[in-house]
Amino acid sequence: MHTRSLILVCLLFALSLLTGCYHYGVRPQNSAPAEEPRTLTRHSFFWGFGQSPPIEPDCKGNGMSEVRSSTNLGYTLITVATIGIWVPADIEWTCAKDRAVLETNMQ
Repeated sequence: MHTRSLILVCLLFALSLLTGCYHYGVRPQNSAPAEEPRTLTRHSFFWGFGQSPPIEPDCKGNGMSEVRSSTNLGYTLITVATIGIWVPADIEWTCAKDRAVLETNMQ
């Protein structure tokens, strides 16, 4: 019985390592990135009641081409160890290229 318990614990530990990351992204249709992505780590405290200030990217009025939110095994371990009191996540964004302005003569 002792060997089965050890195998079960090892199996559960191995499975827990496979569930350590996630990525979410938003990308509008027909949008091209203007530059390399920028990343900041943001923090949520006390189950979402306290959060890092919002990111205000300088995209020069062009909007964003893509936004991604992700976490990794280390962040997951911090979240589990603190029972959700501290939840870090990486936010990555890319500004969109300038759009060509088409002028039409409507006379």
